[in-house]
Amino acid sequence: MWGDFMVNFKCDIAPIMKEQGRTQQELADFLGVSKSMVSQWSSGNLLSYNKYLDGISQFLNCSFELGGNKKSPADMTIDEAKKELYEIAKRLSPENYGRLLDQARLLQAVEQKKAKE
Repeated sequence: MWGDFMVNFKCDIAPIMKEQGRTQQELADFLGVSKSMVSQWSSGNLLSYNKYLDGISQFLNCSFELGGNKKSPADMTIDEAKKELYEIAKRLSPENYGRLLDQARLLQAVEQKKAKE
């Protein structure tokens, strides 16, 4: 799986929870996290819930297909990584695409600084 990239929680998980009559508090209790964390996932403000996907799948009795390459980034060629990023980016909302771009620019700046040291 690719780091902390995620399926769209608001679009994919919230309707399932609503259909099943489940609440954010129930999911939080099941996962051992705060309701605030689940709420932030739901609003798209916190993008790191991949490590909880198995628990979410178990709680909702369903599975989530993230699609794309299942290789670890460390095992990818640059072309595989580019393709993965492209596939992820084209499914993001404009707001989250902007966040992805901001993160990429930040990482690039860090790499450039390291190269100068």
